[in-house]
Amino acid sequence: MKIDNLVSGAFNLDLKDYKASKKKLILVKQIFFLQYLNLNL
Repeated sequence: MKIDNLVSGAFNLDLKDYKASKKKLILVKQIFFLQYLNLNL
């Protein structure tokens, strides 16, 4: 699982429809952050 690719995909989605995807992007970022912490424990 490549976090960089997933994050860039989330940003691309955000650029396509900022208002509609803003909340989803925040949730996605939180999930990635939690996964990042889990990988580094």
